[in-house]
Amino acid sequence: MKWSCYTSLALIFVSISTFILQSPLAKENSLKNGKWALQFEIDRDFDLAAFQGTTLSIKRQTADNRAYRLGLTIFLDFGDGEISRTGDGYPYDPTRYPGDRDFNTRRIDINFQRIFYTDNSAPVNLFFGVGPTASFYHTKDEIDVRNASGTFIDFQENIANASSLGASAILGVEWFFTKDLSLLGEYGTSFTYAYSVRRQQRRYVSTSTSYSFYNHEETSSFKISSANVKFGLSVYF
Repeated sequence: MKWSCYTSLALIFVSISTFILQSPLAKENSLKNGKWALQFEIDRDFDLAAFQGTTLSIKRQTADNRAYRLGLTIFLDFGDGEISRTGDGYPYDPTRYPGDRDFNTRRIDINFQRIFYTDNSAPVNLFFGVGPTASFYHTKDEIDVRNASGTFIDFQENIANASSLGASAILGVEWFFTKDLSLLGEYGTSFTYAYSVRRQQRRYVSTSTSYSFYNHEETSSFKISSANVKFGLSVYF
């Protein structure tokens, strides 16, 4: 299903592009110095989402054939609550002990590109771009359950931090069906270096047993990846 949807989108875009290329007149467009554009991805269900980054994708023309584009993803998730844990159960300790849970997750992804148009007066405008990428991620989940005497303790903590730096290159085409609205298709490649740290620990004490656990992991990697072709809509203002 996913493949057939993307294939349909590709055929539609190619058909439109072929029709416009055969047209003797080029439509007026908004590839003008000082113009801004919000860009949205058209997914396989024809829903709209930010084209580059899940929060915002915005472009500004700095000349008729040059532009800057910023893609931004910001994610925050945090909270706390009350939980409970039992002991080892019958015949040892069936008591339920109350406790607390705190968690928070933060993520930011940044994609910034310098875009160049080969001919901003053509019916279908070919463009390419390059620029840096960066991402930062942190998550922490902590559970603390214990009684006042210290005969039952269940403390758990999971922490992960990750960051990456890299560069991306894109190639695409853009067609204006009105002066301020365009359809675009684009694919790209990214080169990324990533580093992550993960720490897990637990301390458990009950009437019949006790143990502790600690784990620390550090990883680094270099990745070259290509993105699927994306189809989108640009709204200029």
